[in-house]
Amino acid sequence: MTLKDVSKASGMSLITVPRALRQSDTVHAETRAKVQRTINEIGYISNLTLRSMISQRSEMIAVVVPILPSSLDADFAQVVSRILAPMKRQMLLVVSEWSPQKKEEAVRTFIAR
Repeated sequence: MTLKDVSKASGMSLITVPRALRQSDTVHAETRAKVQRTINEIGYISNLTLRSMISQRSEMIAVVVPILPSSLDADFAQVVSRILAPMKRQMLLVVSEWSPQKKEEAVRTFIAR
């Protein structure tokens, strides 16, 4: 399923659909709502990898904690998750188990994304 499919099903142009998804001010609220309804109806799922390649932004935050059973680390991760949710951002949580190598590998993997 692609944006072209959403465009066709909604009757909107291939230029309008991505703009509507980005909540652009150049797209009327009714148009954005129609595009969203179409997406819900046909089950379109955005390709986040492609979107991040194009925009050079992942909308993802990496959090590396030494151990998760620690209530402090678990609480911290939960607070970060709650803060990110309204911004429609995701958290990549990595548990390093106090290992500098695991921590470095996690950071390198995240940067590569």
